[in-house]
Amino acid sequence: MSDEDREPTEARELADAATVHAVREDIVQALGPLAASPLDEQAVERMRRALARADTPAVRAALRRLRVAVTPPSPRRPFLVPIPSNADRASVLRPQAPRPSAQPCQLISAPMAGGAA
Repeated sequence: MSDEDREPTEARELADAATVHAVREDIVQALGPLAASPLDEQAVERMRRALARADTPAVRAALRRLRVAVTPPSPRRPFLVPIPSNADRASVLRPQAPRPSAQPCQLISAPMAGGAA
């Protein structure tokens, strides 16, 4: 495949990825208010609109093309790699509890103060 043939394919894949990413971000952004206030009519309507935009022929076609695009590529062409959204990054940046060490714990017996054992 020549560079001239590859450029339109790569441009289409980037456009498809951008389309799918934008729809995903709309849904993620609509989820927060809906989760916080599930009975809020504005939040419900925002989610309905986001889902309606996600279920269009253009988005379905982009998803189909991307599925084909991520099949094993030629050796010269890299895989498409998902990039975490802002919501995903926020969860990564939250402090988490320290993980226990991988080494097993060992009990040590020591005499108690006052001579009691």
